[in-house]
Amino acid sequence: MNDTTSTYRLLDSGHSRKLEQVGPYRLVRPASHAIWPPSHPVGFWETAEACYQRGPSGSGSWHRKRHDLPAMWTLTYCGLSLRVKLTDFGHLGFFAEHGPHWQWLREQIAVAGRPVRVLNAFAYTGSSTLAAAAEGAQVVHLDAAEGIVAWARENAQLAGLADAPIRWVVEDVTKFLSREVRRGNRYDAIVLDPPSFGRGPKGEVWKLTHDLPPLLDLCRQILSDSPLAVVLSTHTPGITPLVLENMLAGVVGLERSQLCSMEMLIPQCGSPHGLPSGALNLVKLRQYRERAKQGTLLIDGARALRMALSNGFPISAVYFSQAVADKQVVLLQKVQDAGGHLQPVTPAVFRKIGYGEHPDGLLGVAPCPYVTLADLPITSKPLYLVAEGLEKPGNLGAMLRSADAARVTALVLCDGRTDLWNPNVIRASQGACFAVPVAVATAKDALLWLRRGAVQIIAAAPLAPRSYYAIDLRLPSALVLGAEHDGLTSVWRSETRVCIPMAGQLDSLNVAQTASILLFEAVRQRVNSALDRPAT
Repeated sequence: MNDTTSTYRLLDSGHSRKLEQVGPYRLVRPASHAIWPPSHPVGFWETAEACYQRGPSGSGSWHRKRHDLPAMWTLTYCGLSLRVKLTDFGHLGFFAEHGPHWQWLREQIAVAGRPVRVLNAFAYTGSSTLAAAAEGAQVVHLDAAEGIVAWARENAQLAGLADAPIRWVVEDVTKFLSREVRRGNRYDAIVLDPPSFGRGPKGEVWKLTHDLPPLLDLCRQILSDSPLAVVLSTHTPGITPLVLENMLAGVVGLERSQLCSMEMLIPQCGSPHGLPSGALNLVKLRQYRERAKQGTLLIDGARALRMALSNGFPISAVYFSQAVADKQVVLLQKVQDAGGHLQPVTPAVFRKIGYGEHPDGLLGVAPCPYVTLADLPITSKPLYLVAEGLEKPGNLGAMLRSADAARVTALVLCDGRTDLWNPNVIRASQGACFAVPVAVATAKDALLWLRRGAVQIIAAAPLAPRSYYAIDLRLPSALVLGAEHDGLTSVWRSETRVCIPMAGQLDSLNVAQTASILLFEAVRQRVNSALDRPAT
């Protein structure tokens, strides 16, 4: 579990208020969307050290129950160290509902494989700035309030990023972006969290409903030719996720299939539901064609998520439909205990972001690992399964299930035409992809690696002269299978070739069926050998 003395948790909400654990202190603040009754009794709420009450003009005041409550303290949340202050407007210096997309932004930058330039506009105290800078991005931190930018610089100092390539800009956002267009400056990622209303350093007036569309057009003009992300969020009443989607699709020019709109929510302790806290729009993860470059994968469904967790696979975040939250409390708690962020969404939103025809209400996001041959485990009598040129995700998923059942040492994918982390592979494997060590290599590299390890190589071919019955699979072995239509390439022509005897008119089986038969022949031989071994 997270250290409750240094992090953030939403303890309860209701009657238009929220009770928060903010580091070592409990605070009560307004929450206009929390129109339901609180889950906890009044006495639980009275443990708060301070309560904020909003006045008629929009500002308000803090009523402190503890006279020694500091004016400022440090909080660690979603991997960021932040200064917390009790402001006159009830803000603390960070928005808890933004946590999941800080992590998402970090993942995009970390695996880009190239220098990344990020513009964080309406940047507030710099959480997104720090998330991007921590991954090595060059960041322009842009906000109209000088005091807020100074606060952001304090956070950078606290995070050890004072010398990071961050340009701190105090200026009206629209004016700055207009100049960037004229200068020809471009950005790979743009983060926007505009307020409903605001004033610039020279009295410029900002009104979201009037000024956001032309601002998005400026963003379109300063996006690089290979952008990573556009993150747009707002807490403006009446601006729904669909409104943001319409703005982005119509002005920035992205296709609907690239957009993912959702309501931001703060997960609540002990509850499957969350506190709605604004609208968010992101590029859909499943639309990226090159997962290796983007570095993220989707884990669809409860079974696959359980397999990932049980095998120590890191889960960055889980988006879950509120309709299934009550049934998945244990699983969601395990995700949170392992450091993953929980993001509840409405059933309607989940139907849009969920994968497949029948999503079960859970969608995980995780870093995308690619393992090399050198990373595979070394054993005395290994059993490897090698698949060359596979095309169909369903076949690869079925082979992974068989590989897990047979306890293979590892699966080696050679020159494949389907991605190991394709969501269809994960679904077809029922999560076995998280249990079986898998390396990606060329066929030539795999062949040399197996030969150096003194592993006998058994290549399956329909017209081979020898039956697989005649092969001693008790020895260190690698079973090699080729593509669905073309079979194995000439790389394997010098290796032992075997067939499965066919009594009917067809000369071959499906590649996944072939893998199962050969694997369990190896299992049979090895089990019988162990049973025949004399007792000592």
